[in-house]
Amino acid sequence: MKKVIALFLVLVSCLGFCVFASNETVISLSYLNGTIKPQLEDEVEKTVLSMFDTVKVPDTNVFSNAGVQRDVANRVLERLQMKGFYMYSTEGRQEVVLKKDDVLSGLTGTTLILRSGSAKVINDTIVNITGGNEAKSGAGVAQNTNYMIPKSSGAGIRITSDRATVWVDGVYRIVSLRYRAKYFDRADALKAMNLFRGSNIGYELDRAATRAESLVMLLRLLGEEDEALRYNGKHPFTDVPEWVDRYVAYAYNRGYTNGISKTLFGSGNTTSANHYMTFLLRTLGYNDANGDFKWDKAIDFAKNAGNITAGEHQLITKESFMRDHMTYLSYHTLFAKLKGSESTLLDKLINEKTVSRSVADRAIAKMTSPRL
Repeated sequence: MKKVIALFLVLVSCLGFCVFASNETVISLSYLNGTIKPQLEDEVEKTVLSMFDTVKVPDTNVFSNAGVQRDVANRVLERLQMKGFYMYSTEGRQEVVLKKDDVLSGLTGTTLILRSGSAKVINDTIVNITGGNEAKSGAGVAQNTNYMIPKSSGAGIRITSDRATVWVDGVYRIVSLRYRAKYFDRADALKAMNLFRGSNIGYELDRAATRAESLVMLLRLLGEEDEALRYNGKHPFTDVPEWVDRYVAYAYNRGYTNGISKTLFGSGNTTSANHYMTFLLRTLGYNDANGDFKWDKAIDFAKNAGNITAGEHQLITKESFMRDHMTYLSYHTLFAKLKGSESTLLDKLINEKTVSRSVADRAIAKMTSPRL
């Protein structure tokens, strides 16, 4: 078994100590040999023992055979994957591009260098080889600094910028802590009816909705988008991007929305569930200014009025409000009754020729998942 452990140390070059001989290293040799090296050997032995009952090696000369080394490494990775760990192995440094809330962790000895973006240490302590100290969970990760994962405890880094690049050497795993979008079918249906378009890079359902995006959805559901785009009036806000300028001017002068101050609309600020539900209730004819409901209790009002189900109420109150939720609620609001009427919002949009009945029917027929 010691031969197997030795072989595994050869397989993942990060578990050797070549990195410690680099010019970047300022950490003490005694610390490496006395503290880190024993930890590495212990962790490797535990890993190998947990994955293999026996590994028969017919000849010690196989240790020098690169093909055999790769085969055994692949077996290790396959066993990890069978346990639900999707691991990757590098041959020397490899650049990995990550997004916000991606987590990169690795097996014992994996090294990483943050080349761009920002990140923080997560789950457990990692070793700052360049600085000669330990970086505890929650600490910021410095760029162009060599870090090593001393034990396979889930320790690694979590990306905190929108995008980051990392050099990684060893056996590593990437998981995302980002919200995973679920309601693509609702987005598809709304897009077919020309009520939702997404951005220049797609639907982006896995990120928070902004005030500007929510306002655009309001005007589309009111059937007033074309009128807004033709509007020549002005607004007092200094933080409105060009793409949403006409929408904001129109909605502000119609009294549909106000800014967060006299000069700021808060275009890029995230939208809360209550804020967006306030918009949706207004499309149904309810008026919070007249006392129909309170905007900060809009979700509760919608549930009590039967516009959303108990399951939907729970969904959007326990999670951060995402574009995924925005499209889900927008779609189902189409079937809610207008205030004081038996007609639905979709009936109104069809009667006003904002939405085609045939297009709506086809979109609805393609719905793939039930309502909560």
